[in-house]
Amino acid sequence: MPKPFSVIRSAAIDGRVLNPIFRKTQLKQLHDALSTKASEIQDAIAGDTGHTPAEVQIEYSLALKHLAQAFKAINPPQALHEEYTVSRSQDSSHHREAVGVVVIHPARHAFFSSLLSALVPALAAGNCVLVQTEQSLLRTPRLVLDVISQALDGEIFESTTSPVTDADLDHPHVRVLQNGTDSAHLAHHLVSDPEARVVAVVERDADLDAAAQELVRARFALRGRAPYAPDLVLVNEWVKREFLEAVVKHAVRQSSLLRRKVQESCLLVHAVTSIDDAIDFSRSNGRLGAAYVFTKPSMAKYICQFLDTPMSFVNHVPTSLLFIPMAPLNSAVSPESYAPYSEADFTRPKAQFVTPSRQESLLARALQNASPDQLAALAQETIAKLPAVHRAHQGITHIGFFNQGVVTGGILLLSTVLGVTGVCSYYGFGLIRSRVFM
Repeated sequence: MPKPFSVIRSAAIDGRVLNPIFRKTQLKQLHDALSTKASEIQDAIAGDTGHTPAEVQIEYSLALKHLAQAFKAINPPQALHEEYTVSRSQDSSHHREAVGVVVIHPARHAFFSSLLSALVPALAAGNCVLVQTEQSLLRTPRLVLDVISQALDGEIFESTTSPVTDADLDHPHVRVLQNGTDSAHLAHHLVSDPEARVVAVVERDADLDAAAQELVRARFALRGRAPYAPDLVLVNEWVKREFLEAVVKHAVRQSSLLRRKVQESCLLVHAVTSIDDAIDFSRSNGRLGAAYVFTKPSMAKYICQFLDTPMSFVNHVPTSLLFIPMAPLNSAVSPESYAPYSEADFTRPKAQFVTPSRQESLLARALQNASPDQLAALAQETIAKLPAVHRAHQGITHIGFFNQGVVTGGILLLSTVLGVTGVCSYYGFGLIRSRVFM
């Protein structure tokens, strides 16, 4: 009886996907197939999820845009030039190679865009791909996986509803767990935590109407099921009322909520007394998946510095985040496309060095045949004093947050002391003068 997944394992061993022209061709075939089935795929997504036409179109568009960008990024002539770097007696310090096989466990949320967010960089990096899904009556997974199977080479892609063990693969691989896992996190696992909390902080100097609009849009999009939708809003108690009024105004504009049974999650708002109170409260939720901070930039710097999160967004909530799974633990999304994975996630280092550095040449000579004078010179260089550290002079506009507080407190204290001293001097002088002229 043949071992499971023997075809895909053989293709990985042969390096079938390593050829850049082959990779580019496969991505084009996939783009063509998904484009041809655009209406059918979007109808399936709408039927399975109940998302609005705009939400369905955005999910589909983001996925295909990601695919098109990966296609354009592959440059066969450049790849060939880099392949022969060592033959030109040049170092290839940043060279990487594909892992071999990538196993994807797609998220239940936004299945289409979540699947492609991992599938595309995995293929672009030169890997074979195996998708493990759950048994489901939903139409989207079956349709999308069928389209992908027909578009790609039959030896580099496979899908299954059966559990895929490491022993089944018997080949180096990366496992993408978009729904999280209860087992130990291994080095070759890219694990998302869909339960990680996402917190928003709204300070008193924020544009309350804009903040409310951003947070309402993110919370109620995709029926409130997006992992990056805000779970909790920490608003300064001084502006809580005005913020809630803005929230109500923007929530009522969601006209579809008034025409059907409400199934969306609530927008939870909690009042805090200060910035530090907001930071302390957010840290009580453990490491966050993301944070949204609404305040002026100078204050946002302080808040973002102390929030326990891999990424913070100031005065906006990126729409693209709502259509992807949580990025792997302790990872941030790509700033260019908000993609949760990059090609580097599915490769491993394979650096190649030709020329030793000047330091290595000197050390080699010293180790082989060094004179006492050379060793003495090396020792003297080792213990040479480091240069003194000079603090740059900074104007008051560049003083840090804590230092600014100290300066402000000092000014208030000094003004109080001077005021009291002036009053005492005035009455003291008056008393002395009255006694002199009596």
